[in-house]
Amino acid sequence: MSDCNGNCSSCSDGNCSNRLPPGMLALYDLDTDVSDDVLVFIESDNDGNVHPSVPGLLGKAREITSGRVFGVMFAGASGRDQYGRLFSFGIDTLFHMRNPAVKDFQPLTFASAIAELSERITPASILISATPHGRELAPLIAAKLDVGLTADCTGLSSEGRKLVMVRPALGGNIEATIETDRFPQMATVRPGTFPDPVPEEGRKGTAISRPYQIVSPKEIVSEDILPAE
Repeated sequence: MSDCNGNCSSCSDGNCSNRLPPGMLALYDLDTDVSDDVLVFIESDNDGNVHPSVPGLLGKAREITSGRVFGVMFAGASGRDQYGRLFSFGIDTLFHMRNPAVKDFQPLTFASAIAELSERITPASILISATPHGRELAPLIAAKLDVGLTADCTGLSSEGRKLVMVRPALGGNIEATIETDRFPQMATVRPGTFPDPVPEEGRKGTAISRPYQIVSPKEIVSEDILPAE
């Protein structure tokens, strides 16, 4: 975590690409490591069409935290059309990740950008819908942050900033309740688990456009083919 408090010369004129906009860090006190904030991945296509599982996930995030709900969305300029709708479902701050060269889902790139964002805003939890894209993305983020991941959850609750995760086990015959001491706590949630919340019309939030870099897959530098035994 950087020692930057948002008042250094590189931040004050908005020229530092690795920082939030001027004064934003101090305004939101984002360096805290004891928050119970929740970061939600807003799955969408490049045209800004949000996946149907997102509203229910946002409603649950709003329910389980007394802190802030952050959203992170990768979309083109048309993603702005979704701001009001996403705020109405409970997002306080939406990070609209922008790179004009990216037109489709890029798991390594998105994971790197979300991990970097998480290190900036230090949420207590990260929630992702267990869609095909979400199942691919979540473990990559967890690996970058060196934390665990509870996959395919069917229930979420909280005890303070601790996330209580419930998922099927033993072929679905029982439910396992899982907690972790590592932060941020990460969970993917089975789509359709939580109902869509009633939108709060006129609810306001903050949208921050944030650039990110493309991460190329690592090349295979060697390959060994072993004979079958």
